[in-house]
Amino acid sequence: MYQMGSIQCNLKRSVVGQRIVVGLHLLAVLPILLSSVSVIFGMMLVAILVVHARYFLRHHIWLTGRHSVRGLRYYDKCWWLLIEEQWTVVRPVDEAIVLPWLMCFYFLVDNNSNKKLRKVPVILWTDSAENQSLHHLRLRLLLDACFI
Repeated sequence: MYQMGSIQCNLKRSVVGQRIVVGLHLLAVLPILLSSVSVIFGMMLVAILVVHARYFLRHHIWLTGRHSVRGLRYYDKCWWLLIEEQWTVVRPVDEAIVLPWLMCFYFLVDNNSNKKLRKVPVILWTDSAENQSLHHLRLRLLLDACFI
């Protein structure tokens, strides 16, 4: 149900994001393999890149991590994130990248266990949600004063 001024994006696995992230990590491995660093040091660097790629893919592309954001909602002038199967009210941070093919922004989420706020990134590619929802979200981010 869409109400005037409300936006809801149910996020899904992004094939475009997966291709870009894997390609960038492969490009980062190439200079290591072609350089004259010791084999052990080179293998350690490659292992670090593989671990980082797996973490990034799990949490931001495949959305299978425990704290992955699986939904985004703007309703009644409040931002909500679907984390761990619960909708949580969040506060936006003044950092955002809004491009036609990528949107990246942060929210502050209340961490109930230790009373601290944690910064949660949201990365959306062109195929992360329905086109109409992404279009409305892109307009909201560009027009919203807190992201400018």
